[in-house]
Amino acid sequence: MWGHSKPKEVSSLEKSKRVMYISQSGHEIIYNEGSKDSFQVSVVEGKWAYPQRDVDYFRVVKCYYTSGYKSMIDSCLQFFVGLIGRDAGNLYGTYDGNPVEQPYFFDIEENTFGYNDSLIRGNLERFKAKYLQICPIEMVPELEEALVVIYLAMISEWYYGATYWKTNTGKQKRSKWQHRIKLLGLSQVLNGQYSCEEAAKWSFRKNVDEISSELSKYQIYSEPFLLR
Repeated sequence: MWGHSKPKEVSSLEKSKRVMYISQSGHEIIYNEGSKDSFQVSVVEGKWAYPQRDVDYFRVVKCYYTSGYKSMIDSCLQFFVGLIGRDAGNLYGTYDGNPVEQPYFFDIEENTFGYNDSLIRGNLERFKAKYLQICPIEMVPELEEALVVIYLAMISEWYYGATYWKTNTGKQKRSKWQHRIKLLGLSQVLNGQYSCEEAAKWSFRKNVDEISSELSKYQIYSEPFLLR
């Protein structure tokens, strides 16, 4: 199994486990309860669920990006970004901005796209049909899984802290950047600006101006978008 996070026994996750995809290797890719919300992404092998960190899928994608898969990976990322923009309600363009009036209410506890399992599964079936079948080179199982994890991790950023902050602090700390923070890390790695390890930690303790400036470098919409 790729990735190096400490695994959890699948049997301990049955109440929170949501199966989003089954890879060509037969591995389930799931959402499960994590330390801060119920959108931790894990890959299941046997009786173990392996939580996937940013650095894990950064490494996989970087490995294949310069090995004939660049165009396919770029297309997949564009596809995923388009799906998230549409399913979140077209609140802003990932690259061109044009946000709706803020603050905008987005329910991180229920009734929004991250809880619509059939929608997400359907989108991933489209991914399988559209990209895996036309891949110019045989699809490597770990790359297939890493791309799916990226999509699910991008969605999870819309729900960051949904359970943890409300329960443990009485507040709700919501993401200002949503899926763009994952896209930023990938851009930093794939453009050779940072190592996978550096990109995975880059946004920690960065202020709004620093993150906004870095997003601008990669032509990603750079203004924070506040959810209420």
